[in-house]
Amino acid sequence: MDVSSATNTRTFICTFFEDEPCGNKIPILRTRSAVVLAAVGNSFASDFQFRSRLGGLTLNFFIVEEAVLPSRSAHVDILDRCALSLAAPSTRFAIPWTSQEGLPRDRSWRSLWAITPHERLRVRCIVDAVVAHLYGLTAEDFTWVLRGCDHPLDCTRDNAFTRSLDPKGFWRVDKGQPPELRHTVLAQVALHDLQAMGLEAFLAQNNGEGWMLPETLRLSDYGLGHDDRAHTPVPVSPVLGPRFLPWQLNEDVAQSWEECRRHAENIRAIRSRFAPEPAGEAQTAGRGLPALPD
Repeated sequence: MDVSSATNTRTFICTFFEDEPCGNKIPILRTRSAVVLAAVGNSFASDFQFRSRLGGLTLNFFIVEEAVLPSRSAHVDILDRCALSLAAPSTRFAIPWTSQEGLPRDRSWRSLWAITPHERLRVRCIVDAVVAHLYGLTAEDFTWVLRGCDHPLDCTRDNAFTRSLDPKGFWRVDKGQPPELRHTVLAQVALHDLQAMGLEAFLAQNNGEGWMLPETLRLSDYGLGHDDRAHTPVPVSPVLGPRFLPWQLNEDVAQSWEECRRHAENIRAIRSRFAPEPAGEAQTAGRGLPALPD
């Protein structure tokens, strides 16, 4: 999004897509790692740098091009998978699902889609924890980035109180939810667990599905919270409902991936039929934004 603000809920909002037309308020960054870039760009750790620098309402390219990205890692596959789950839960995106390496083929295609509030929150917290770790942030650093996000509901609903918080802070995210159910708080819990057990174990737990939202959460165990409630275990995952919808799990695994392959073939055939003639260099020079390095 070109139009943004450092005092909105979020500042840098992006997604990956294939060849689609965009208006001037949706600038394009071209890279062979678009899925990973979408995961990193939407993380709290990455967004923090944009909020710190943005003084107006437009994310000009001179701001975007100076953004710091984490170094490439052997663990970018998990970011690929998470970004696909969050941004491509549709047959429309069959091509990236068939071309992406490292996806678990022992599960049906649709069971990898993050659709329910429970699963979307879980996957987003994994992304935030992994990206913060790749940036080299400690749990204490991340808590400072997300400071003010663990206040109780009666505080976040009080305009007089919120005016005392950092105007560029992330406290607006899920401010209408109890602190134990906020994305900002659970992302901190995820990073704390990641750094306690190590990245490999964090991603390998639960038969390779990775970190799960806790059954209950006591904020004080993570140095969070500001009232007596912080010392009481509060339900989390049971309140958010199931991770999957029934139709996501009632599929034959092999048939599911075969359907994905057929969708991808049909999409490629349609694109090749209606693809415009390639333009010359003189016609295309200067369009869009510069390509990013891998």
